[in-house]
Amino acid sequence: MNNLILSVADNIDAMLAYWDSELVCRFANKAYIEWFGKRKEEMINKITLQELLGPLFEKNQSYISAALKGQKQIFEREIKTPNGTIRSSLATYIPHLEEGKVKGFFVHVADISTIKNLQRELLESLEKEKMLNELKSNFVSIASHEFRTPLTIILSSTSLIKKYRKMEEWDKTEKHLERIQATVYNLETILNNYLSLEKINQNKVEVHYESFNLPQYINQIKSEMSELLKTNQNIIYHHTGDEIINSEKRILQTILSNLISNAIKYSAKDINIQSETKNEIISISVQDHGIGISQEDQKNLFTSFFRAKNSQMNTAGSGLGLSISKRFVEYLAGNINIESELGIGTKVTFTLPFTTTSVS
Repeated sequence: MNNLILSVADNIDAMLAYWDSELVCRFANKAYIEWFGKRKEEMINKITLQELLGPLFEKNQSYISAALKGQKQIFEREIKTPNGTIRSSLATYIPHLEEGKVKGFFVHVADISTIKNLQRELLESLEKEKMLNELKSNFVSIASHEFRTPLTIILSSTSLIKKYRKMEEWDKTEKHLERIQATVYNLETILNNYLSLEKINQNKVEVHYESFNLPQYINQIKSEMSELLKTNQNIIYHHTGDEIINSEKRILQTILSNLISNAIKYSAKDINIQSETKNEIISISVQDHGIGISQEDQKNLFTSFFRAKNSQMNTAGSGLGLSISKRFVEYLAGNINIESELGIGTKVTFTLPFTTTSVS
């Protein structure tokens, strides 16, 4: 019968052991011995619990002392196995009493690593779902405000265009057409940014690396955005290093478009763009000479829907541009940072890895 019991004990996943009142091991099943990377000959009637647990003994000492006083103990513990992995366990110490005296205690340890991993995944999923719901809720709130003003501008400008056409005041008509064009661009930017954020959050962004001339590409983006420039405002661009690189063109355009759009929006002066390729790292900075950002607001700039206090009253925007840019930069294993001073201007710099050879 004893052999049958021992055989059963050795063929279950849970770890079983018995420690006497002197904390010497008197029994340990196969799972328990293997967990600690020992041999049966090292364990039974030889090793003490302190020798086995090492630094872990001190953490478990209160439970051990309580078990030796006849009190059942149940607790969770993360244990580093001999192969270096960290496993989660649920330990139960059951006192062995004979005639009211504690002879030792039985140990039952269940490996709950799988359960813990599932628990973590569930919590992460719930957090992600919560974040997505908050984003959607915020977007509805932002959209109700951000869309109302542009739509009002479009409607009023359309009405005025009709009026000026009848009066043949073409210079005023042209002015309102430009106003409508800029307003529609702003609406399109808000929608595109939100759709981009949704794709990132759902991990649905497709990445396609290709070879292209970086300065030519940035000049193309610069040209496309020139229509947004204010009177006497220019974009000045300079590049150093390799020109032909392999990177993700569409994502790069989204990042740059957001940064350049912000720079134009918050400054009346020239915008400076600097790109450098060195040691297979792209470094690009977009610098304006505008209103700047306070130190207090800088720590929140990459948060979705956040807008600096000194920018809220004077400019349209969704508060998504910098958040989108940061998420895309990190999606491509890069980094982004901001330097800014109130009344002086803002410089946003991001780096991305790239290769100078074809990516298959």
